Amino acid sequence: MEEIEEQSTAPASGVLNPGEILTQTIVVRDDDVNGEVPTVTGIWVRNLGTAGDAEIAKITVKAEGAVVDTFWPADFAGFASPGGVWLGINRPLSGDDGSLTLQILYQIDEDITPGHTLQPRVKVRTEEGAGTYETQTVDFPAIVELRDPGFEYAEDIAQDSATVYTGQRFVAQVIRLEDRDENGDGVTINPVVIKNLGTAEASDIAKVEVRNAAGDLLGETTDVAGFDTGGITISTLQNNAVADDGSMELWLWITVAAPEVAAVGRTIQIETTVHHLENGATYQATVASGATFTIELNHRPEVDFSWTPLEPTWEDEITFTPDVTDPDGDAIVWSRWDFGDGTDPIVRDGPPEAVTHTYPDGGTFTVTLTVRDARGLEGSTAKQIAVQERPNQPPQADFSWSPADPGVGQEITFTPQVTDPDDDEIVWARWDFDDGTVLEIEAPADDPTAPVTHRYWAAGTYTVTLVVRDARGAESEPATHDIVVMNRPPLITSLTYSPTEPVAGQEVEFSVTAQDPDDDAITDWEWDFDGDGNGDSTDAPPVTHTYAREGVYTVRVRARDAGGSDQWSDWYEEVIYIRRPGGPAVGAYVERNPVSDRATIVYFLPAGTSEARLLIFDLMGRLVFETQLNLGVNAYTWDLRSTAEADVPSGLYFFVITGQDADGRAIRSAVGRILVVRRGG
Repeated sequence: MEEIEEQSTAPASGVLNPGEILTQTIVVRDDDVNGEVPTVTGIWVRNLGTAGDAEIAKITVKAEGAVVDTFWPADFAGFASPGGVWLGINRPLSGDDGSLTLQILYQIDEDITPGHTLQPRVKVRTEEGAGTYETQTVDFPAIVELRDPGFEYAEDIAQDSATVYTGQRFVAQVIRLEDRDENGDGVTINPVVIKNLGTAEASDIAKVEVRNAAGDLLGETTDVAGFDTGGITISTLQNNAVADDGSMELWLWITVAAPEVAAVGRTIQIETTVHHLENGATYQATVASGATFTIELNHRPEVDFSWTPLEPTWEDEITFTPDVTDPDGDAIVWSRWDFGDGTDPIVRDGPPEAVTHTYPDGGTFTVTLTVRDARGLEGSTAKQIAVQERPNQPPQADFSWSPADPGVGQEITFTPQVTDPDDDEIVWARWDFDDGTVLEIEAPADDPTAPVTHRYWAAGTYTVTLVVRDARGAESEPATHDIVVMNRPPLITSLTYSPTEPVAGQEVEFSVTAQDPDDDAITDWEWDFDGDGNGDSTDAPPVTHTYAREGVYTVRVRARDAGGSDQWSDWYEEVIYIRRPGGPAVGAYVERNPVSDRATIVYFLPAGTSEARLLIFDLMGRLVFETQLNLGVNAYTWDLRSTAEADVPSGLYFFVITGQDADGRAIRSAVGRILVVRRGG
């Protein structure tokens, strides 16, 4: 076999887990002048890395994709030695001067030493004719690390040993975790177990936190039992996911117990076990820190404060003056005033300064001053301050009403608007409606701040008064408003006439339907039979009137009641068509003539009319528009467009309405005129 070529592809991650396979692909070729067909009789394999024979579970050889043979550990003892090992096979080439693709599959054993490496070197032995030959060696193109699954890398990031102080919060360990493998699964961390390898006991620790490098919390606990024995288990249920082939730094924060509790001289050295989940399987990685932290004593800052004036009232601005010292001479790096009344505390990065505060309602409050020294230990003191209370302030009352202009007998809703400067409960209200009616409302049976209703049975002006009282007995100033109650005029609902098709010179009788909202008697009437604005009659209906000439007339009527307000009802109008004897049976006219964009044609049809139509002609007598009329209404609006949907130009137009009467005879209106004046033309 004259040629051998390495054609393997290395794993992208450079890492293999137990159970995974490293595939080495080689091609051997026969390229000579004889006509013999060579046969591959053996493959020599050797590991150039650090993995031993036992870290390979089996080796499978394939030729052109088909399995040739499988070899077990006893078959390849010496794979990790410099001498390597021969694996015997028997596979001829397909013909003289042919080639053969061989794959050697190395399956990783379940029991490995993490960090050991694999890089196979191979050569091939062939027989051709009467001779035996060996190829040159070829090496796998990369060194591959063997790593347990889950986090393939879990390593302590070295820190310097140091002294820590009582009350101090510090980073006890930093662990770098990395997922680097051939699968596509991310890794989830939960839980983390932290154990002390030093001499500090659980009583020396106040709190343990697990965070990432950005400071995001994964989990924390103040239950530190087991810190110096089996370890503290901390659930990590947030910020705990690492993407496939990603990494994370875990920062283990420890807060040393207060100086009253922690033992000086004890040491903290952390060993952390990170439990994690990948593709449904659980794994763990245990990493010990190389840094030792020794606990030393840090005294709390000593805190006191005073205030002036010593006996403040609700009106006083109170000055609080701090008095802070640190027995160790540490700098004060943070301070916080809390005034105990729910207002925002005053927080400062530095020692506390004198501050001022007011308690506008008075009372007894607990004021707390807290400071923190440069080593993270806090000191605090709290004192009660009694502030003379503000005297009870009376509530303030007002009200609105609806409707704004009520009528006699109409229900009026009065809505109170009540506030109390001391936020006291309103327990009583008194309404005086100035008509002899007084309404008192008392809690808890009723709500004194709820709306109330009232009716007035006579027109006039009434002064309504509201007074309220709070739970401490203070009453508001009276809130008063004048309510004007109007007499509501009559309401006319219909106007009819008889005969329904009157002619000039004929007496017409008019009847009215009307009612009064206040049930007052209707005493006065006024009639305008021709719509000219002049009164024609003051008789109570029914009344009669005779029209001397034909035409379209607007009949108007209004009424007044005995309520005493002298207020007339609105005019009620009806249009009537009076035709001359023997004149057109159909009446019609145009509203607001001339017109610019539409023409409303009002028409009057005799009872029993059918087939009513509107026809419109131009000056030349040509029909420009025609439509069927609705017998149920008495007006039609023409949009000034022809039957062919074209805008008609400005000019004079004539119209006529035709139809059939109840006997089937043709009837029509007189010729009417429509003057069209287009805007801008």
